[in-house]
Amino acid sequence: MYRVIVIVLLTMVACHSGKKEDQQAEWPEMESFHKLMAQVYHPLSDSGNLEPAKHLMESLANEATRWASAPLPEKVNTAEMKSAVEALRTGTEKLAAAIKQGVADDEIELSLENLHAQFHKIMEEWNGEDQEHEHMREQEEEHE
Repeated sequence: MYRVIVIVLLTMVACHSGKKEDQQAEWPEMESFHKLMAQVYHPLSDSGNLEPAKHLMESLANEATRWASAPLPEKVNTAEMKSAVEALRTGTEKLAAAIKQGVADDEIELSLENLHAQFHKIMEEWNGEDQEHEHMREQEEEHE
């Protein structure tokens, strides 16, 4: 009887840890967008430098388009998430077009701040609020 209980418990632990791994599965399109967003946004937030945004915004818009056209992971496969990713795509495309047209720096800054906030809302949904706050703390420490 003791053996059966141990086997059942070990099976439950193995199944539970497998589910946790599934829940923490990667979202490669989000990660790819995140890497580029960091290159675009952090120079602005750290030192007011808009040059990376001006040079990389079209690439960021292309990355957002790729992300929006990819299937959503099951964990976040909702109409709200699809809408959020689509809004990010639209916003990055609008900002890329505005930069090409020579929009003023203060408008670039405001738009980029808004896009960054939209992106972090998506990350919060994906990671959970506690993990997102930890992620933001890690990023702040990296930039100090």
